[in-house]
Amino acid sequence: MQYTISTKAPGAITETMLGRFRKEFQKQPVHKITMNALTRNPLANLAVDCNIVNDFDFVFSNEVEIAAEPQDQERAGTCWLFADLNWLRFLAGRNLNFKAFDFSQNYHEFFDKLEKSNWFLEKMIEFRKRDMLDRHLVHLLHKPIGDGGDWLYTANCIAKYGLVPKAVMPDTFNLKNSKFLNERVGYKCRQGALIIRELEKKGRPVSEMRAAKETIMGEIFNLLAMFLGLPPERFSWSYWDDGAKPKEDGKAKGKKKKKKKDEKKPKPKKKFHRLRNITPRDFTKKYLKVNPDDYVTLLNLPADGYPFDQPYILEFSQNTVGASDMVFLNVAIEELRSAVIKSLKAGEPVLYSSEAGPGTDANRGFYHHRLFDYENMFNMKFPMTKAERITYFHEECNHLQLFIGVDLKDGKPVKWKLENSWGKQYGKNGLFMLSDRWFDEYVFTILIHRKFVPGRVLKLFKKTPKLIPIGGPFS
Repeated sequence: MQYTISTKAPGAITETMLGRFRKEFQKQPVHKITMNALTRNPLANLAVDCNIVNDFDFVFSNEVEIAAEPQDQERAGTCWLFADLNWLRFLAGRNLNFKAFDFSQNYHEFFDKLEKSNWFLEKMIEFRKRDMLDRHLVHLLHKPIGDGGDWLYTANCIAKYGLVPKAVMPDTFNLKNSKFLNERVGYKCRQGALIIRELEKKGRPVSEMRAAKETIMGEIFNLLAMFLGLPPERFSWSYWDDGAKPKEDGKAKGKKKKKKKDEKKPKPKKKFHRLRNITPRDFTKKYLKVNPDDYVTLLNLPADGYPFDQPYILEFSQNTVGASDMVFLNVAIEELRSAVIKSLKAGEPVLYSSEAGPGTDANRGFYHHRLFDYENMFNMKFPMTKAERITYFHEECNHLQLFIGVDLKDGKPVKWKLENSWGKQYGKNGLFMLSDRWFDEYVFTILIHRKFVPGRVLKLFKKTPKLIPIGGPFS
């Protein structure tokens, strides 16, 4: 075959076309100014609108008090895991009377990876007769055990394995640098897939395939233990609580004692606690007390072919064999906003997912819809709507965080406060804020208690869920 190329083929770039592009570029002096600046500087430094920066502040009318240390996922794609445990540590901290309490992400990571591996290998048994070019098989083999996940993954692991305090199974290097762990475990998953398909070629029964799978799973368990440490079956743990608030002295009920000008407020009396030989499941059952059935997931997916007021499930959005699928109810953005405000007013933080990139200044801790003035920067329009950006895959749901505050002006939200998992070196000691319009444009899901959702919306969950297939939005 002789190599050929023709500029006369329909749709090819021609010399005439290039000449016209060049002349149009050179006509505008601003293009040269931008080129000179942008070829030597990061875009974010040049396009940021200083008026937005000067007008954005960390003052909120409604906040949830967060006392625990900011978390840092570092070089792992486990924002969902950190966000989930940031939320759950708040709930457990109230029951423990210990606001600075932390769960072990390392413990959770161990069992999430173990369950993901088992789920993958079971799918390989299910798809053992499919062609190697089958789109489902290709999708699974491409990434057997990625870092990604959602609230359902956490709920599954808690139900089977419970959780432990961070001090019981502290962070490891590989928790926050998951590349090598994923590569080795991924190798074993694919090796298991190969073995299963070879057994199928030989006409061996599924029972033999499951026996081979169990051998591979034993090796995966060993790998996870070497990368992350061996999870405890039982543990002991001690802590000082935050103390009981001192009672007010007064001669009559409701009458407070008058304080002297320089009189110091008495410190709360703290109490020492020691838990002995407790299992992770018993610890979680006693101090967390979260029922997954009390929470629902609201989705804002204004894409073509995905109408509102309809439940959906994501294909292959699972980490555990035998667990329920997560159901998302697609509703207008106003439903998400209203539910989050109600929850924050009641003192309960809210898990949410979004696109992480647009309008982000990680150093200042800003998410703002007009933070970067790209239209004036490049002298062109960027007009696509949220629905169009999702439909044409310009945007994806790729980050989970925690709403912990909202600033209401005349009853309407102006900006939102959130807890991130990028460490205290970013934002304001790990905390960020986002504009209300950013909420509209880039927030996609919330996990919310049923009590904050109108009954008319909850009734919609009774509809039969439709599938968002692999290759579709957020899949």
